[in-house]
Amino acid sequence: MVEIRYLVTQDEILRVLNTAPPSPAVYARFLEDYCRDVHPEKLDVARSEIREWAETETTAGQAGFVSNYLARALTIVPPTVGVRLSISQRFRDQINAALLSAYLRTLVDEWLETGRSPNGSESPANRHIGKTSQAWLAVSEYLGESSPFMSLDPKSGNLRVELAGPGTKSPLAKDFFTGQNLAARILFVKVLLSDWRPCLSKCRYASCGKYFNIGKVRRSYLRGTFCSPEHRAHERAQALTKARRHNVTVQLIEIAASYAQRLHPAWQDDPKLKIRVAAHVAKELNKKGDRRTRSGSVGVKWVTRYRAAIERRRLELAS
Repeated sequence: MVEIRYLVTQDEILRVLNTAPPSPAVYARFLEDYCRDVHPEKLDVARSEIREWAETETTAGQAGFVSNYLARALTIVPPTVGVRLSISQRFRDQINAALLSAYLRTLVDEWLETGRSPNGSESPANRHIGKTSQAWLAVSEYLGESSPFMSLDPKSGNLRVELAGPGTKSPLAKDFFTGQNLAARILFVKVLLSDWRPCLSKCRYASCGKYFNIGKVRRSYLRGTFCSPEHRAHERAQALTKARRHNVTVQLIEIAASYAQRLHPAWQDDPKLKIRVAAHVAKELNKKGDRRTRSGSVGVKWVTRYRAAIERRRLELAS
């Protein structure tokens, strides 16, 4: 009998996945320190690029954990292997943990998505590594570059096979960043080998994204998986609000397109005609008396924003 060992617990994986990344400014400082050690002659050029990247990420305004920005962040390739770093061990450990989390989340997220339907429902039993691209490539490359460790259990007499374990011969990391990438691949292989993998879930509330153990796995989750009833309710409320706003926008475009039929075909280029379209839409909104939609929110800027959709609908009505 063959016994496959993966040597990782779900709590360990959850701890890695839920590691919050540092701010872009902190990561940028690490990159500068790292470049000073491995590429001192290129520090001035790199510093400018690093700071520009950090400003862009900060301006994006998304929470670092939710956006997982480190998965696509800048990295630096040292010219030689085994460069000694002067960065403190504490700082390195912080960035190590953050990068490992980011790289593992990328693989886990792609795999989890294979169990989701376009309508937002989720079925853990439908997850399939063969439906991924990046995750499949990462696992395939790791398995192709490593070899399992096999031994006999003296008590049971079973053949024990360790994949991605301490005894496994794995490829060597060439630098700091590829080291975290390789570590993420190893952990992901362990996730796929585990018997608890169907329980691994991600909260689908847009502002959360936390990974958790869902407990008893159901066949399907109509709106996806959530780490708490509160987040399920928040996500439902946001979905309803989004749908209502979309429906209102469609209605407003219909009103604007109907009125634009009376105008010159080049109405989009005439500021005065756009003002007339906006005034007509606002007037119709006041007639409807819908408190959820403010007529004051429809002005020339709104018409300019949706002019392509209005013109497209105008042509459809004309035909």
